[in-house]
Amino acid sequence: MRIAIVFVSRHGTTEKVAKLLANKFIHDSVTLISLHKEKDPDLSSYDCIILGTSIYAGKPISRMSKFCASKTELLCSKKVGTFICCMEKVPEKRQEQLENAFPKDISRQATARGIFGGEFLYEKMFVLSRILVKSMTKVKNSVSEIDYEAIDEFSRKMAVA
Repeated sequence: MRIAIVFVSRHGTTEKVAKLLANKFIHDSVTLISLHKEKDPDLSSYDCIILGTSIYAGKPISRMSKFCASKTELLCSKKVGTFICCMEKVPEKRQEQLENAFPKDISRQATARGIFGGEFLYEKMFVLSRILVKSMTKVKNSVSEIDYEAIDEFSRKMAVA
C-alpha cells in the first residue's frame, strides 16, 4: 500500500509524530509530506492519506484547513486517517479540537482518528509564544507529552482496515 502522511508543524512536534507514525508501516511505502515545503502535493497515486496538524490556541494550523478544503473530493475517495498534536488536558476539549481540525466529510469517513499529545518546545518558540504559554499553562520549561500508545493504536486501526 502507498501511504502519504501529510502534515503541518509549527515547532516540529507534528513532524516528529508523523515520522514515528511512518515507522509503524514497515511493510508499506510511506511518503512524508510537509505542507510548509509542498503547498499542493499530488496525492492521486496514494492508496491511503494520513493528515496531521498541530493545534494552537484551540485551532488547527490554517494551512491544513485550506489544504483539506481544496482536496476534499480526492481525500474522500481514499482511505484516510486524521490526527492532531495538542497539549490540551481536558478530554472533552481535546475531542472538540479533533472534531474541528478537519472538514466534516473527511472526519466522517476517516478509518482512524487520533490525538497524539504534544510538546512545548521553548527553545523553538518566539518570545511572545513563550510568554503566552507560560502565563496560560504555568509550564516554565520545555515538556514532551507525546502519547506513544495512541500512535500505536492509530497505526493498528489504519493497517487492518
